[in-house]
Amino acid sequence: MATLLDVLKFAIARQATELHHLKTAGVTIETVTKYAWLAPDGKTFRIKQPAPEWKRGKVTIHIRRGFLNPKHPNWAAFQRARKRVSLLYTALHVLKLGQGVIPEPKEIQKALKAGSLSHHIGRTQRVRQVVFKAWKLLRKLGNRLEHTPARFAEVDLWLAGFSPQHSAETTHD
Repeated sequence: MATLLDVLKFAIARQATELHHLKTAGVTIETVTKYAWLAPDGKTFRIKQPAPEWKRGKVTIHIRRGFLNPKHPNWAAFQRARKRVSLLYTALHVLKLGQGVIPEPKEIQKALKAGSLSHHIGRTQRVRQVVFKAWKLLRKLGNRLEHTPARFAEVDLWLAGFSPQHSAETTHD
């Protein structure tokens, strides 16, 4: 059975995959073939001849022409995904603050005053707001995990394929 920490790690991994897809969808790569000076090992090349033993040859290069930028149609989805990842990482830090248990709000306030929960939150986001959103997310996930653990079967499958220790524990039924 999955724990709250496992659910958070699964959600972070899923968001990381989504972020990667969104970011790479905005990149366009152009393949160009040109002549250059090839090293004797055949792995490196230069435009100008660095040494007499280098030979002239054909080289294929990949040039990035397009990037994900604010004008791209996926930009808003990319920004939302980044904020979700930030919220999930904050939830992970809040959970670690409580040593695996959802901490009380007073503990969170002490950690906020100490500045131990704000190091990964973006400059434009309000730290206190993000931390308490993460705390609410933890409470919501904890209640769902307690009352309807069947909703997290996908997390168990992910853990079985991800961690050999966890899969060894689940196969001893």
